Amino acid sequence: MGDRRSRANATAAQRRLGHARDTAHPPPYARHAEQLAVVDLDPVEEFEAAEERRGAAAAFTVPYEPGPLSLRRPAEAEESNRRFDAGD
Repeated sequence: MGDRRSRANATAAQRRLGHARDTAHPPPYARHAEQLAVVDLDPVEEFEAAEERRGAAAAFTVPYEPGPLSLRRPAEAEESNRRFDAGD
């Protein structure tokens, strides 16, 4: 429930700031997430049996999820500094 509430709060804040998202056109990070899903699941194709593929899909995605998420915050901080820190 907390995750849903967090998303709702974030969406409400975006709307207050005039940045409401058009659901017909996904934001760029949704497209990047699709690309990450392809990279995450490419190794699954090495398995022939459907049961092995299902197991591999879970094994190759769930435990590694914190990795990309942990890289996002430092990347955002660096990009924010690059864009908005004019040496003030």
